[in-house]
Amino acid sequence: MLDRVTAECRPFVLEKPGTVDAAALESAAAAAAAHRIPTLVPLVNRYADFWAAVDRTDLRRTWTHAHFRIIAGPPDRYLRDGVPWVLDPARYGGGALRNLGVHAADAIAELMHGSIGPEHLRIRSAQLSRSLHHLAVEDFALATLVTADGRTITIEAGYAMPAENAPDKEWRLHGPGESVAESNGLVIVRDAAGVHTAESAPSSAQYLTFGHTMAALALGRPADFAGIPELLAAQRLIDRLYAAAETI
Repeated sequence: MLDRVTAECRPFVLEKPGTVDAAALESAAAAAAAHRIPTLVPLVNRYADFWAAVDRTDLRRTWTHAHFRIIAGPPDRYLRDGVPWVLDPARYGGGALRNLGVHAADAIAELMHGSIGPEHLRIRSAQLSRSLHHLAVEDFALATLVTADGRTITIEAGYAMPAENAPDKEWRLHGPGESVAESNGLVIVRDAAGVHTAESAPSSAQYLTFGHTMAALALGRPADFAGIPELLAAQRLIDRLYAAAETI
């Protein structure tokens, strides 16, 4: 379907993860690039208040440790909502790591300016678990990564929260003399002057920003957005994590 859409030269929005793996996405990425077709992917965590807080520090340059956690509620909502294939590894390419961890993979790409290939980022460990819901797909994933210059990154993704309306999400970045976290509705900045907290916008506001981005693109105005190339980069990292993962 993606090849047919790109062949007709229609701009389009593709929901993440888009395909079961990066290989399945590559032809669409190549076709969109060849025809110069604008594409958008709702990797909405790019619009989180976390990044604005980071940009008020030196952490984009000086960070040494990063952590990205996104834990959602139980996956039976996919059965209720009529999309059972989200829980089929053959049709979806995985579970919580593919579905939720792709946001963490995109955050790593944002932090590392897109340089997340094997020469830039090594996987030290990756574990998957199906012990909570006993499904064909993993309900929890944990990974640790190290950059070529020795910075550490951890990812957590899961369907481990007891209710779907109470997710547990934290983006956190540490460096010399300062740290920034966005955790469950609060942005927390720590530096030599102390601790500073502020409420962060809900995820619904991030989707509203994404909607404005779509409108700007439709009118031909430049916009800061993620498209298929950014999704492809995140998918490639997710593929590497699956390849390295041990299921426990």
